[in-house]
Amino acid sequence: MIKIIVNPQADKGKSGFLWREIETRIKKLDIEYEPVFTQSPKHATDLAKKAQQEGLKLIFVVGGDGTVSEVINGIYQEDLVLGVIPTGSGNDFAKMLGVRTILDGLSLFTTTFKKAVDVGCLNQDKYFINNLGIGLDAYVVELQKRTKFRDEVGYLFSTLKILFSFSEFPIKVVTSDFEFFGNVLSLSIGNGQYHGGIFRLTPQAKIDDGFLDGCIIKEISKLKRVLTIPKAIKGSHLSLKEVKSFKSKKISISSSIALPLHLDGELFAPLKELEIEVLPRKLTFLTPNFGL
Repeated sequence: MIKIIVNPQADKGKSGFLWREIETRIKKLDIEYEPVFTQSPKHATDLAKKAQQEGLKLIFVVGGDGTVSEVINGIYQEDLVLGVIPTGSGNDFAKMLGVRTILDGLSLFTTTFKKAVDVGCLNQDKYFINNLGIGLDAYVVELQKRTKFRDEVGYLFSTLKILFSFSEFPIKVVTSDFEFFGNVLSLSIGNGQYHGGIFRLTPQAKIDDGFLDGCIIKEISKLKRVLTIPKAIKGSHLSLKEVKSFKSKKISISSSIALPLHLDGELFAPLKELEIEVLPRKLTFLTPNFGL
C-alpha cells in the first residue's frame, strides 16, 4: 500500500485540479494506493505521522515545497521512503531530485532509484528540506501568498515590489570557521540551490553533502539591488562584494530584533536566536535518475 498525501490547495488551488489527471494516470499503473487530503495548514504533518503508525513505508507527496516540508516534520522513522509529485508554485526541492514535472513524479512509482538526502533543523524541533530564509526572503514569501500568481512570475513580482522599501537589519552569524556581524538585506540557508522557483541564492548547495550553504546579502544601494537580480537568478552573485557565502554543519544566528523567517516557503514567528544544523542523509527520496 502506498499512501499519497495530497495538498489540493497548493499553488492557490491548482493542485486540486491537477490531482484528477494525476490519479487517472496512477490508476493505469495497477498499484495499491490510498490518497488522503490535507484540510488545513500543518495537516500534512499529522497525516505523515498517521501513515507511519499504520506501518506504511512508502509515502508520496502531491504538492509543493511547503507540503513536503510539513510531511518531513511528521516523520520519525528513517526507514521510510518518500516520493514527490510536484504541483506547487516553485517545487524547488523536487528539482534537486531531478523531478521537474508531474510526469517525472509519476515515473517514481516504477523507479528503483533512491537518494538519501540531508535535512536542516532549526532550534532542535523544526525541520526544513530546501531552505530557510531570513529578512527580505520572508517578506517576499508573505507578499507572494497574497498575490494572484504563485509561480516564478509571482515571486519575481513580489521581490521587486519589496526590494525598494525593505530596510537592512542587524545580524550576527557564527559557524566553526566563519563569522559575520553587520546589517544585511537577507540571509538564506540552503540545503538545495533554488529559491522561489527562480533564484539560485545558494548555487553550490548539494542535498547530500552533509552541509548547509549560506548566502548573506549585505547593505546595498537600491539601484544595485535591482541590478543584482539577474545574477541571483543565474547563481553568479556570489562574486559580488556585497555578498558573503559560507558552508557549515552548524550555524548560530542572532539579532537585537526578532527576525522574520520562513522554512521552505512557510512563514514562522520571528525569532532573535536561531540554532541551525544539518542532519546528514536523514531521509530517503525516490529519484528518476541514478546519477543524481
